[in-house]
Amino acid sequence: MGMLYGHKWASSFGTGDDGTWLRVLEGITGQQIADGLERCLSRADNWPPDAIEFRKLCLGLSDFIENQQKINGKESPLRIEKKPTKAELEHGFNQLSVLKNLF
Repeated sequence: MGMLYGHKWASSFGTGDDGTWLRVLEGITGQQIADGLERCLSRADNWPPDAIEFRKLCLGLSDFIENQQKINGKESPLRIEKKPTKAELEHGFNQLSVLKNLF
């Protein structure tokens, strides 16, 4: 996973397992782990899954997979198709400024 996600993996989970991943993946076969890794490549979210989400990916039970299959009856990642108008962009930037001023 470190090779797949690089610094995102290390910053989220460190460089070693404290036994959590071993416990969560207990009973998962090598083929299922390979399937989970393959599913990681098709995720719209480019952050690494946590141990429980990865187990779901290995077993084909992930909410991401189910939602992905519902979109137009296809297995394609979520994406925004509509380009925002100038007015929508200005509104978004104004809202962002308001939020920044809160902190």
